[in-house]
Amino acid sequence: MDLAKLVIAFSIAILLSGFLSEIVGTIYPAPSLGGTSNIYTNTCSDLVTEKCGDSQSYTNYTEYSKCSSGVRLSQEYKTCTTDQTNSYQTRQENYESSLQTYQLVNLIIFGVLSIILIVLGFLMIHLRSIGSGLIMAGIFIFLAGSTVSLITSMMGSLFSSLSTQADTGFATITKLIRLGGELIILILLFILSYKKVENEGESD
Repeated sequence: MDLAKLVIAFSIAILLSGFLSEIVGTIYPAPSLGGTSNIYTNTCSDLVTEKCGDSQSYTNYTEYSKCSSGVRLSQEYKTCTTDQTNSYQTRQENYESSLQTYQLVNLIIFGVLSIILIVLGFLMIHLRSIGSGLIMAGIFIFLAGSTVSLITSMMGSLFSSLSTQADTGFATITKLIRLGGELIILILLFILSYKKVENEGESD
């Protein structure tokens, strides 16, 4: 393959893989944390304001401090903070669950796209620049999917306060899927290279 065809092949591979990655990211975006970074909202603080009023309205701050301390020690305030903490933990667990689903589905989507591009590339291998570009795009797409999977896995670890057995098991499953996908694509490359390139080269 001469230099011009090599440049065309690389251009096709880079632009096509970037284009398809952008489409996948648009159609199936990563889940959002949805504001769960704020553990406490203003609800419980509003409860203090409701019971004691605004601190600036007091001429004697000691009186306000005594009132607000009493509210914070009340069962109503404790229930409020407990509910907020439980709500935050629930939202965080839902986010981690959706992140795991996204990680798995995203890896499968990129894997399928990769196989399709590689097969198309070998079917069009007689058009060297186009066929080679499609094959490289398939490889780049799978690498992109693996990278996204690794990043989301790290994000999930950051937001998980404890590494549970279920989380460890899911991480093992996604790693096995990545390795299996790499093995399938590698075998596919060997088989199609032998059938479409080496055999045709020998017959010529």
